[in-house]
Amino acid sequence: MKKVRVLTLIVLLVLIIGSAAYATQTGIRVFINGVELQREIPAQYVNGVLMLPAIEVAKAINANMTVDPQMSTVSITQNAFMFTPTRSAVNYWYTPDSDIVIPPIDGTDAFKADITEAFNLLKEKDCFSYVAAATYIVRTHGRGRGGHSTHIL
Repeated sequence: MKKVRVLTLIVLLVLIIGSAAYATQTGIRVFINGVELQREIPAQYVNGVLMLPAIEVAKAINANMTVDPQMSTVSITQNAFMFTPTRSAVNYWYTPDSDIVIPPIDGTDAFKADITEAFNLLKEKDCFSYVAAATYIVRTHGRGRGGHSTHIL
């Protein structure tokens, strides 16, 4: 009877410790360029190494993933012209002294009004897209606010 109690106690301890270890693994948050990775499969630690599904990382960085089972390889290729807002760009946009502004727009008055409205909507509703659009601005010395003129690339 004593052996059964000891065995039961050992099994219970193993289950409790294993459950606690599993519970801590499911709460792992992963950030790419300051943006949290939304994923279907939770990250896990295996032998002290953080494991993430490669396809979800590839999607998060707007890359293509190919698997070659014959060579036992996975290739992730990032698109050349993808914009990923970095944490510093997002923080920069949030600061009151931000230099990220709607650039001067050339065209008819109706066109200028439409583009300005689009920029303002992006700024209000989707700061990441606003930062992506507004940071494609070349600053050159000369005229404009603060001795700079700005032009869209």
